[in-house]
Amino acid sequence: MGSECEYGVLTFADDRLVAIFTRLDASFYDKAQGCWNLELGFGRCAAAPAPFEDLSEALHWVCERLSVVAQNMDEVLADVDERLSLGTAGGTGARRPR
Repeated sequence: MGSECEYGVLTFADDRLVAIFTRLDASFYDKAQGCWNLELGFGRCAAAPAPFEDLSEALHWVCERLSVVAQNMDEVLADVDERLSLGTAGGTGARRPR
């Protein structure tokens, strides 16, 4: 069992895990391939719409759900993109700046 999703991002707000996203990489995802899916969300992030086109959209959704202004979102996304390109995102998390 399991999926063929290779990348995941743990998303924290105020040192609390609020969401886990995975990138849908397997070919059987058809139109959603390459999108980001909410695997598990907590509290206000418990339910998400269809998969997000990119990680930026997913993280902005989290900020909206938590009523947070993401002041340094570009820096956060650059960090996550770098980790994804290095293949290290699975064990790290995207943290919202305080």
